[in-house]
Amino acid sequence: MKKIFFNFIIIFLITTNLHAKKVVNFKNNTLTINKKNENFELLKSLGIEIVSLRLTGYGKFIDFRYKVIDIEKASEMFNPKIKCYLFDPKTGNKFYIPHTPKVGSLRSYGTPVKNRVYFMLFSNNGVLKKGSAVNIAIGDTIIENLVIE
Repeated sequence: MKKIFFNFIIIFLITTNLHAKKVVNFKNNTLTINKKNENFELLKSLGIEIVSLRLTGYGKFIDFRYKVIDIEKASEMFNPKIKCYLFDPKTGNKFYIPHTPKVGSLRSYGTPVKNRVYFMLFSNNGVLKKGSAVNIAIGDTIIENLVIE
């Protein structure tokens, strides 16, 4: 059963990564990427561009996709010692990246490559729904007001 689940996750990540070429502008979101937005500078300082934030796995996971724009700045996101979590500002609930014994943490590690799309999967258990506004903490940096698609 674990082997089937592992294979499903791998196939899912490979196939969705092939189609993640466009930048999604979030509705009612302060992080719609444009140069007039002050949060554009925050993302620029992280060296990333947000691609999507979606429910996946029947609502059991939240899939955060981002594209590396600056390898040097984005390298912090690939450090396994940096803790990342998603939280709901309304309730204060925190949603962490699951760590499985065979696969490890469900996030991208290693050396980033410019213009490649990477992922972080946060556990959800159906608490957050489509349209929920959330924040993502990456180390000491917080990306605010992201809306789940």
